[in-house]
Amino acid sequence: MNDFANRLEGAKDIADVFEVVKAAVRESLGKSRAGLMLGLSPLGFAPEGFIGAYHQPGSNLIVMNSSLLRKIQEERPEKFRAYAFHLLLHEYLHSLGMVEEERCRAAAWHISRECFGEGHLASRIAEKFEAFLPQLRHAGGDYQPPQEALVTLVPGFDREATSYIG
Repeated sequence: MNDFANRLEGAKDIADVFEVVKAAVRESLGKSRAGLMLGLSPLGFAPEGFIGAYHQPGSNLIVMNSSLLRKIQEERPEKFRAYAFHLLLHEYLHSLGMVEEERCRAAAWHISRECFGEGHLASRIAEKFEAFLPQLRHAGGDYQPPQEALVTLVPGFDREATSYIG
């Protein structure tokens, strides 16, 4: 097992998974940023569509669907880290300015294969996400997050974040 696979397998929480994401992007693309926050929001899911996570352009916030995270953690805990890695990787790439969805998906697949190899679950999710949750499908590209969504911030998410005294 390679170093990235070992690090992902050893991740104790979502912040640890994010550290693996940042290391993978840094190694693969030579890019990084600090100061991101993670919010969890019960965005729900249904066969007609769901959103796993989103990043608002120009913000420092990634929001993940806590309903879907909880479902995967409860029903398929062995897949949770790879799923969380994929979502965080995708949204982290958006936060780095990769706004075009197809380009972002291709980059996520490239990075996952490069860091984990083709057979790893994270790479297979990046290659064909719809095969991971076949009973559900993504919401359309015109998805807009709810205006009044309850978002709970995850403390200590981005360990490279800088504190400012104002």
